Amino acid sequence: MPIPSLDKNGDIMHRKVRSTAGLSVILFLVGLFQAYGATNTSEKDPAILIEDDYKAGVIDYESKLIYQLMSVRDYDRLPSKYQSPLPAEQRPKSKSATFIMREAYDSLPILSPQGQAIVSAYLARPAGTYTYNSPGGHFKLHYDVSGGNAVPTTDNNHNGVPDYVENVANYCDSVWRTEIDNLGFLTPPSDGISGGDSKYDIYFEEMDYYGYTQPEVAGPNPWNDCTSFISIHRNFNGFPPNTDPDGDQLGAAKVTIAHEFFHAVQFAYDYSEELWFMETGSTWMEDMVFDPVNDNYNYLSTFFSSPQTALTDNGFHCYSAFIWYKFLEERFADTSFARSMWEACRFTTAYNAINDTLSLVGYNFDSALAEFTTWNFVTSTKDDGDHYEEGKFYPSMSMAESKSIYPVAMHFVSATPQGYGSAYIQFLPSSYKGRLRINFDGSDGAGWAAYIIKSTSLNTHTFQKLVMNPVGWTSVASVDSFQNYYSVTLVAINTAQYSGASSFSYSAEVLPQYSISGAMFADTLGYSGYARQTQYQFINNCDVADIARIRVADSLGWLTSPIDSLFSLTGLQDSILTFQVKSPSGTPLSTRDKLFICARSQSDPLVFDSSSISISLILQHGDADFGGLINALDITYLINFLYKGGSTPRPELLAGDPTCDGLVNILDVTKLVNILYKGALRPSCNPF
Repeated sequence: MPIPSLDKNGDIMHRKVRSTAGLSVILFLVGLFQAYGATNTSEKDPAILIEDDYKAGVIDYESKLIYQLMSVRDYDRLPSKYQSPLPAEQRPKSKSATFIMREAYDSLPILSPQGQAIVSAYLARPAGTYTYNSPGGHFKLHYDVSGGNAVPTTDNNHNGVPDYVENVANYCDSVWRTEIDNLGFLTPPSDGISGGDSKYDIYFEEMDYYGYTQPEVAGPNPWNDCTSFISIHRNFNGFPPNTDPDGDQLGAAKVTIAHEFFHAVQFAYDYSEELWFMETGSTWMEDMVFDPVNDNYNYLSTFFSSPQTALTDNGFHCYSAFIWYKFLEERFADTSFARSMWEACRFTTAYNAINDTLSLVGYNFDSALAEFTTWNFVTSTKDDGDHYEEGKFYPSMSMAESKSIYPVAMHFVSATPQGYGSAYIQFLPSSYKGRLRINFDGSDGAGWAAYIIKSTSLNTHTFQKLVMNPVGWTSVASVDSFQNYYSVTLVAINTAQYSGASSFSYSAEVLPQYSISGAMFADTLGYSGYARQTQYQFINNCDVADIARIRVADSLGWLTSPIDSLFSLTGLQDSILTFQVKSPSGTPLSTRDKLFICARSQSDPLVFDSSSISISLILQHGDADFGGLINALDITYLINFLYKGGSTPRPELLAGDPTCDGLVNILDVTKLVNILYKGALRPSCNPF
């Protein structure tokens, strides 16, 4: 490609523009190259050295931009100070140069005329002497068989097309079937006849990247769409290993097409969407199209070694954060989440698009993120088979601290989560027995959520979301019988999306295992107008003395007096609370009063036993006047009914049947007399 002049030192002759535009891309590139370990300046990794010089004021923004484009497309023309002494195949390889290309495309208007000419030349389409249309008819592949961008020329089927090109064409068709036909995403905007026709164009180049997607011209829609083309590595020699049965090189080619074509799809919605959201989605799409390759495993250590880094971080972290998309896909068993989010991105921000999509399943970004952190704990040897499908192959989560000696004094944790980042604190029981109590306190400058993960074995877990006091962001967690657990893990999540690194503190102690339980000691029946004595038995289940506070309330006001009493209990002692419940006379049968009973340990107010019990009114045989008691008035009432035309027994006829034979007659009068004056047994059909 024709390149405007540089001076004898390789510096761009015209330096005019200095801009902070593209700062997110700057951070992205620094993280990207650091992640591949290319921090040794003796290797002269170009991106990080260029970035260092720009930040130090050695070069201006325009120079930085052009040199980074050179590092992608014209490595040998870089000033010598930025070149590595290593052979091309041994230099560090990076994932996607899409955002270098996108930043250059966006920055054209602010560059000098000479800078615009240089950048435009680097944004031009690569050359390709030969073309090959994919069998599915959607792609045109441009390639060379000689020169610096030559593809492998092996042609085992002797049809005149390199096998490598044919393979990539088939991969392109697979990607189209998955991303467009099956998942329903928009097709990239047509480039008209650029590249020779309207098919989507794929090029091959020698570079230190898997590939890139280059924006070209604004699309036809009223939203921020854009046409594009893709360039991928010419042979993928020297790239990181993967698990593809066809070998590392073809595996890398597969996932690069899946990744970069999803960028082209994203350009159909909003080509300038947030970096993390685009790269996270494209790296997830590799797994959707070519699941066996697992090239994205190469990046996961970045995520699991630094959970405090924001999910929305625009550095290399975003490649490893593809498991956010995996979480949404597998947690809600719905691959349409990604499409719904991108459809919304046409008209709003990525943050709003995620919130709007999650609201359809009763979540929002914050609540889904908090649950996401618990899934990230259950990986590697901790995998329980109920979370990530491939979780056993993911790295183990890094612990900010691990404790096995108690008490742990309240202190700040050195790992400070950024907005939408997290930190994990592990507690091991060692030889301690009792209740583990954890006090959490998040800094006021952020928002916080927290979970307790209780593991009874290395890969058996239960999850408890802590109730957070939003005034001060404090919470207390209590885990009974700590000695019965393999570990307990506190997960702290900073839910303030745009906050910087924020601190939190905690303390932990192991307390005696207080335990209170209780139960009603009598049946739950009553007669209308009758004061029924009721008993509640409560027990101190631990061998440490305690004080129990017993409270009883009811829904209809039948308690004869309010109950709120303290009882001292020695270890393993029980006691009985006796109280009365009396409904007003004439209350209809089947009326139910609900008792609310709570026994709470005063040594540990978090330990309590509560229950609700219904007192149901039933018929009292022999209480003919429905007064609540069997007495002489019932004899008079029954005689008047039988012989003087008096009222029917209330509330129903069988109230006048103390003999329990289903009839009301003189024998019932005799039965009442015998009960009241001769010591006869009360009606046998009355339960008490």
